[in-house]
Amino acid sequence: MSSGRAGVLSVYRGLGRPVYVIAAATVINRFGDFVVPFLALYLTVKLGFGEAAAGITVTVVGSGSFIGALAGGRIADRLGRRRLLGTTYALSGIVIAAAGFLVEDPSSRAVLLPLLFFNAITKGGVRPALRSILTDLSLPERRKDTFSLNYLGINIGVALGPLLAGFLFENFLPWLFWGDAITSFIAAFLIFRFVPETQPEAGEP
Repeated sequence: MSSGRAGVLSVYRGLGRPVYVIAAATVINRFGDFVVPFLALYLTVKLGFGEAAAGITVTVVGSGSFIGALAGGRIADRLGRRRLLGTTYALSGIVIAAAGFLVEDPSSRAVLLPLLFFNAITKGGVRPALRSILTDLSLPERRKDTFSLNYLGINIGVALGPLLAGFLFENFLPWLFWGDAITSFIAAFLIFRFVPETQPEAGEP
């Protein structure tokens, strides 16, 4: 059984340290993506929203991710893939950490909801930078394996994160947000510390 797993994982050998670091950052970040899956529950249970109002709010907040993805592609070409990727992780951490101080005060929704919308923008901005830098870091013949490893990281994080998130939601609500922030900061650190910029400087071929 173990040899079978080793055979499956062997396709990910030789991809290079930056690719593995990005995959690790992806696992950590998606593991800590606590807030989005529980947003509708938070709005209805903690803030007293009706189902229709909660649905509209989740849709509006979620639209920030689309805006971030559109803007992220242009910004990555100007700012740099690594710089945008690390910066969006860090900004997401700052915003969601600030939201953690407001979640237990229903009167703070006028500030909290815009913070969640901006957080969605930063999370959307991750996507084009991540795709671009993985493309830059991979040889054409290994590109499929590179993206497969990152998708594996997403699936691992998404599968495990909600187990802890459910416990935090019921018992330590602010830590639902602060835990999300901590994993975003760790992901930003890994990107800035171990991943090189791959975008050529202006004037380079």
